[in-house]
Formats: sequence, structure tokens, C-alpha cells
Amino acid sequence: MPAGHPGLGVVEHLPGATTPGLPDLALLHRFCRDNLAAEPGVALRRAYLGLATELFETGRRIRRHRRLGVHPPRPGHLETYRKRWRVAKMRYACKACRYYTGSH
Repeated sequence: MPAGHPGLGVVEHLPGATTPGLPDLALLHRFCRDNLAAEPGVALRRAYLGLATELFETGRRIRRHRRLGVHPPRPGHLETYRKRWRVAKMRYACKACRYYTGSH
């Protein structure tokens, strides 16, 4: 992978992530380690990684995209926003899973 690729793997020391008999080490994607430490949920972290990967591959700048490309809700359209948010989250999470498991 190129040096700036968001999926570049790094080994990180994670205190509290113990496996009996092994040191507290984990293999993380560089993008997740640098940007998403406080994000709850694996699916959301994968979605952000999928978006960052898509942006990198198309030559666009990677920045913090809190809404995954979904515009904020207009008054009275909250349910539509929630539906679009779930679809975007699943789309990008699936993209990351397919890309990083080699099935792309």
C-alpha cells in the first residue's frame, strides 16, 4: 500500500486489551488509530474507514466526515435523515469490509 493509504496497518499497544499469554498489542488501520479513537461501535469505525479509502482512491482529500456525506436534516424530515444515515453507514462499512478482506 502507498504510504498515505488510510488502511495501512500499524501495531499499537492497547492497555486493557489483554489476551492470556500475549502482550497488549493490536493491529489497527492507521486511519482508525489517528482519527477514530473516541468513536463508539465497530460498524461506524468501518464506515469512516470505507469513506476514507474511497476518497484516497479517487484522489480526494481525506478529512473528518462526521455525516458520511449525508446532509443535515431539514425541519420535519428527521426520519428521512435517519434512513439515509443508516444506508450510508452500511454502504461504507461494507465497502471497507470488502476492500480489506481482499474480496474487491
